[in-house]
Amino acid sequence: MNIITITINPAFDTHVYAQNFKQGRENYADRKSCQAGGKGVNVSRALSVNGVKNTAFVLIGKENGKEFRNALDHDGVNYKAISTDGAVRENIMIHSTDETRISLEGNVPTADEIKEIFALCRGASNEGDIAVFSGRIPKGTDKALIIDELKRLSAGKVKLFIDTNSFSLDDIISIKPFLIKPNENELASLCGGFDDDAGALRAAEEAARRAGCSVLLSLGKDGAAAVDGCGGWFARAPQIVALSTIGAGDSMLAGYISSLVRGKSISEALVRAVAWGSAKCLRYGTLPPLPEDIEKLAKNIKAESITAVESAAIE
Repeated sequence: MNIITITINPAFDTHVYAQNFKQGRENYADRKSCQAGGKGVNVSRALSVNGVKNTAFVLIGKENGKEFRNALDHDGVNYKAISTDGAVRENIMIHSTDETRISLEGNVPTADEIKEIFALCRGASNEGDIAVFSGRIPKGTDKALIIDELKRLSAGKVKLFIDTNSFSLDDIISIKPFLIKPNENELASLCGGFDDDAGALRAAEEAARRAGCSVLLSLGKDGAAAVDGCGGWFARAPQIVALSTIGAGDSMLAGYISSLVRGKSISEALVRAVAWGSAKCLRYGTLPPLPEDIEKLAKNIKAESITAVESAAIE
């Protein structure tokens, strides 16, 4: 089974560490790091570091494309790149008592470039393979074209995983993905608001029913839930001292996929997903989770049925 990721809006993730950062004042940074990023790239890197073969398909701006490719090579990411005009955008993360993100807009890919990268993806995938479309659609890009290309990919019987805040629930229903991976805020945008985690679990079940697909719901430090046509599961995240949460959701999705390709059940895959996401938080910047951290954390994570969680919340 092949695994491919699709990133049409990559970024350099620049992390600046300023221990006593104060808004409106001159600040001195303790250190700085920079990684090739973008949600699909993050998924691919996490899979690669943990021994799961995959290929990242990436649109890379020509102006700083050499640097971006060098970073991918350094991280051992297997990738296929299409060059676009302009530059790869930059995300700036300021790490102090919390994490502040500043996301810059990048170049807008042309319709031909969009069609080219999806044609490459279709050519590289077969029925039953997994394709991951992650990240926000660049501002100014034709969303209808992206939806049409995703429909064509899904129609080829590829298991399509979607992780983006650019689509409505109606868009998702029309695409017919295998799985969507929203966080709480994204799920609220899709299905309407809710008051607590129990409400989020009910909304995930409703989204799965309406879209006819599985839902992997990230609940941040509270854990995650997974829902498919046979039921749903919830796994609480272990208590850790997080160094950075940037990219934790991408690592969680990578962990879920790695378990599915190994024939694990949805509950087993959820446990691994939470372990991967939590293990990523033990690393600085956008660095992926390490295998030894994943194994250590997974021992203390359990999945329970959503029905039991909801009943406990009502009581």
